[in-house]
Amino acid sequence: MYHAVARAGVRGYSSHVADRDDTRPGLTAQSRIALSKEQVSCDLDGEVAIVNLDNGVYYGLDPTATRIWGLLAEPRTFADICGSMLRIYDVEPSALEADVRAFVSELAMQGLVVIT
Repeated sequence: MYHAVARAGVRGYSSHVADRDDTRPGLTAQSRIALSKEQVSCDLDGEVAIVNLDNGVYYGLDPTATRIWGLLAEPRTFADICGSMLRIYDVEPSALEADVRAFVSELAMQGLVVIT
């Protein structure tokens, strides 16, 4: 069963509001996405918990978002991520691409990934 990646949003937990840059990074098929060095993460029974080391905010990912996070153990292109997810989920490619784009952009805005 497909769970929309958009619903796999990043949940942040903090005792203060995180500083946030509202500019969205541009993503192309060739954009390379890598985990930021300013975060640490661990698996918690099939879901991921992440700490942004710059601002101390904790994040939790649901299983679909966790799958994308796992793909980023090695830097990948946006096209690679979408292709991998399309092999797993039966969904329209344009819908999946839009959901992955929104999710990866949110990760970048939170300082959890770097897009080049």
